[in-house]
Amino acid sequence: MKDIEEVDVVCNTCFSDHPDEEITPCKYFKQMCRGEVTENFVEQSNLYCVYKTGRTLNTNKNEIEQFLDIHIMAGIVNMPNYRMYWADTTRLEPIADVMSRNWFHTMRNYFHINNNSTMKACDDPEYDRLFKVRPFVESIKTSFQEIEVEEYNSVDECIIPFNGRSSLKQYVRNKPHKQGIKIFTRTGSS
Repeated sequence: MKDIEEVDVVCNTCFSDHPDEEITPCKYFKQMCRGEVTENFVEQSNLYCVYKTGRTLNTNKNEIEQFLDIHIMAGIVNMPNYRMYWADTTRLEPIADVMSRNWFHTMRNYFHINNNSTMKACDDPEYDRLFKVRPFVESIKTSFQEIEVEEYNSVDECIIPFNGRSSLKQYVRNKPHKQGIKIFTRTGSS
């Protein structure tokens, strides 16, 4: 046992004012997801398509950004099936006018974040459960560390709803979404 060291608890940080404008979900995502990440999505998606079909997807950064924007919009305006965004009776112009349904379906089939051929086996000591999304997670983590700290913060746990198969999935009885991936969130007053 040793004596408890004194900790300096004085905060000399100057906090800036709240932003004047509301940031849209797409702008916020682009602020967190830098250009090199989308370039990686392009490269890995084209590589995966060549691996699966023998021909390239021929996608580019602009199409990947549109693809991601469609997913963000679909998260805001929920429909039971993604094909309903292009259907005659339920057409949603901000999605349907950006990309055709068939091309969206093709992009969805071949969208990739990391190269599967470099993945370690499950019994390998260096196996990473988040390998398939690791470049994206690292980029987001770096972007979050650059966010200016606010004076008032709240830390809480949150469940991202998820019903698929994953070793990260948890069941928490007292949450509104009972099963999913549990994360910890820090929220500022803005």
